Amino acid sequence: MATTSHNECAACGENAMIKCADCIDHLDHHALPTPTCYCSKDCQHTHRAQHEDACKEYNSTTLLYRAGELLKQAFLEYRKVVYDCDIVSVKREEGRLHINTNHAGDGTRMFRSLPSNLIHNLQEEHILLSHEGCMDAIAQLQGLMTMVISGRLHRCYGTSYRADVV
Repeated sequence: MATTSHNECAACGENAMIKCADCIDHLDHHALPTPTCYCSKDCQHTHRAQHEDACKEYNSTTLLYRAGELLKQAFLEYRKVVYDCDIVSVKREEGRLHINTNHAGDGTRMFRSLPSNLIHNLQEEHILLSHEGCMDAIAQLQGLMTMVISGRLHRCYGTSYRADVV
């Protein structure tokens, strides 16, 4: 189904102000909100049969984007708690971040503080948190992934989350 601009009625092409309530939170392939719009309830009703399958697809896509974002957030929060890299230095060169680590470590502690003095922005923080991320994170997040994909998980608050009870 061809998508229309945000202000264009999906049925007739006129200026639109009404958004489909079922896909109002639809995200496009760039993860930007793009609900289907209509100029009137009549146009929405006329277009419903044509829009129904696309609306379901939009909602599935949106669920996957949100699941991915939630899992990314959970992974980053997990890594903040169990950060185990001994970062010696970070060098920025030609658009790349070069991370030097001390793999031997000092043997005195397993978890370390994230070296905030070496971080210039949120993207760099995410890179450092992901650097040498162990498979333990994936194993720990398996239950969370199951809840997200099944639609039972709705919100994540820092290192805790709320799920529907089944």
